[in-house]
Amino acid sequence: MKLRKNFFRTPIGITFAALAVLVLVLSGCTSGVGPSAGVDDGRIELEGATLDFGANSISDSSESTLTVIKSKKGEEPEGLVSTLFELYLDLTCDQPVTISIPFQETGEGGEEAQVVIGLGSKAVLADGRTEVFYSYVEAGVAEGIATATFIPVEYLEQLSVNGANGSAKPSQERLQLGVFCVNTAFVDGGHFVVYYYPLGKPFILQSSSDRKSLLSALEDVYNDYLGKGYTYDKREKWPMEVHIQSLDEDGYYSYGSLGAAGKIYLNRSLFEGGFRPDAIKPLLAHEFFHFVQFNYVTTSSDLLWFDEATATYFEGEAAGKIPSIVEAYKERVFSGVFPAENNAADGYARMPLIKFLAKKRGEKFTLNAYTIAGGGAAWDEALLSSTGPASVWAGDFYEALVKGEVSSYSPSTLHSNLAKGKVKGIGTALALKIPAADDITVKKDKGEEPVFGTTTVNIDPYGAQLVALTVDEKDLKKFDDELEPVVSAPGADVRVFAIKSKNVEVLSGGSGLVALNNFKKQVQEKNLFLVLVTGLHDEGKKDYTVTVSLPAYPTLDELVGKYPGSSLQIAEVNIPDALMAKAMESDDAGGCDAQMLAVAKGLEGQELPMTMEINKTGEKNGTLVLITEESETTEAGKTFLEPFDFVYNENDGKLTINATIDNDSIKGLLIASYGEKNKDVLLGGDMELGDVNSSDGIGILMRLKGSKPLAAK
Repeated sequence: MKLRKNFFRTPIGITFAALAVLVLVLSGCTSGVGPSAGVDDGRIELEGATLDFGANSISDSSESTLTVIKSKKGEEPEGLVSTLFELYLDLTCDQPVTISIPFQETGEGGEEAQVVIGLGSKAVLADGRTEVFYSYVEAGVAEGIATATFIPVEYLEQLSVNGANGSAKPSQERLQLGVFCVNTAFVDGGHFVVYYYPLGKPFILQSSSDRKSLLSALEDVYNDYLGKGYTYDKREKWPMEVHIQSLDEDGYYSYGSLGAAGKIYLNRSLFEGGFRPDAIKPLLAHEFFHFVQFNYVTTSSDLLWFDEATATYFEGEAAGKIPSIVEAYKERVFSGVFPAENNAADGYARMPLIKFLAKKRGEKFTLNAYTIAGGGAAWDEALLSSTGPASVWAGDFYEALVKGEVSSYSPSTLHSNLAKGKVKGIGTALALKIPAADDITVKKDKGEEPVFGTTTVNIDPYGAQLVALTVDEKDLKKFDDELEPVVSAPGADVRVFAIKSKNVEVLSGGSGLVALNNFKKQVQEKNLFLVLVTGLHDEGKKDYTVTVSLPAYPTLDELVGKYPGSSLQIAEVNIPDALMAKAMESDDAGGCDAQMLAVAKGLEGQELPMTMEINKTGEKNGTLVLITEESETTEAGKTFLEPFDFVYNENDGKLTINATIDNDSIKGLLIASYGEKNKDVLLGGDMELGDVNSSDGIGILMRLKGSKPLAAK
């Protein structure tokens, strides 16, 4: 979670006393407000404490005031050994101010404890909770008085929180001041200094082993991101401060106008019982990555949802599991791969998206995005360059999401919850009504399409919805064993999860039609069908009509001809790590050097416009030709790629390709269907060159789609 520092001024006409009480009441504070004192001849004196404004020009009539905070017993900040004060100060104080506060030397913290002046910034969260984050200034001690000098404007950037609870309410220009005894953990040459109060209930970090473990974990995360290719060029001063104190959340990264100059705050409850690597290391991976981000973008150019999504991804990788914060917001990801609103909650929800893209495009896609954005490009450009077009991979992402490959979802649980109406916002249920076999025959003889059920889902840009299909067993008996209904949603990416106990098979079709194979038998065996509909539009909300029916399929004669305006997407390029490593070690790796392989990988996500051509060579056979501007020209002058032989089945619209190109196999399954009002035919599906799941060879997955008008009858 990130803390954002902003400047706010006290509203004119509101007195300090009234404002102080109002703020404390609104923030749910149970403490009281004690005596208060204002400026007199450039100084404030109150209960033995003095504040000297030095060269700052502060008039006696200013509202700069020091007030005693009366905390209830047990609510005092850890390590406090003096009265706690609240300072309201003019932001024009850019010259040193000296504060002196009497304190009692109680032996707090042990022999290694340091006496410091604590400067606490208070943040009010959106839900009314508050957090106070302390920084420490080295103090001189003489005759029971601690004295320190600081420049107010360096500490008066008041905190507001961007996190799970939204942006914080504006804080005023105030600091909590007191004398603290704190301990530090630091190793010469290290990049972190840890401030903590070891006593209290329970004690923390009293073991040298625990302190070493924490410092080691911090250095590990520092080195880990360097190893991933990130740089820390914008930070001018090390070590970074790490503060351990009581907090509502597990941790924060706080920052002001210079984002890379921030600090990490950790909840002391995490250290109860000693250093726990399973709790600490994932949190450090998250909070430190917020620092990493600000070495590329500024506090005014960051993309909050992407910042939280990527930080949460690295947290999950360090933990080896999905962070709990994702569970709280996970349904939000169905509203689109990229959220409409830029907030932290939508970022947490998209941790699975970062995990998916890291697997598909390599983890460095995040570094690429921050580098491009940091270079001044707009975020939409940075994301498009790093992720490739969402139209290519959105359906694959939601498939991985629903299958639980990048999430905690289970297809069977999703089906059950949707069917019972237990979950909203991610889909609906569709109860199928199956007519008698004779009625189906009559409809088909009339050229009508028997429909078993239809529903409409409203989807955001590149978002998704689920439809749980249900059918009454008694109704199912009317259905012919050989018939295979089809699920369609024109214009969308449609996939169906055939759920058989713990086993899940994903059925898909390139033309937007998905056949439910062995439908009657599977339903009778208590198997389930869950439909995933992914929107392929890039703006606004759109309704997609999901229909389960027995459609008629085009004849092979109707498919023959050219399909102008077709496209071939390079959906996936599989290059095994071993092959890439071999290519990088030598100038040649089975005919492929490293540069060639890199170019091939770079094609992933690209879309190639072309024209398809279907020719008939037999009753069920034909050839598919892909025509492009760059295709080689034959002696006859025809521009084409090598034709692929296919077999077509008019009963289910399946066009099957099984061919070879330069000794590499190419297999494909395209689905043919009629378009809207039977005015055209659609043809689309997947073709695989090589094996995309191979561990030792290159594989390319291609998605082909096109349409052509039907001849007028």
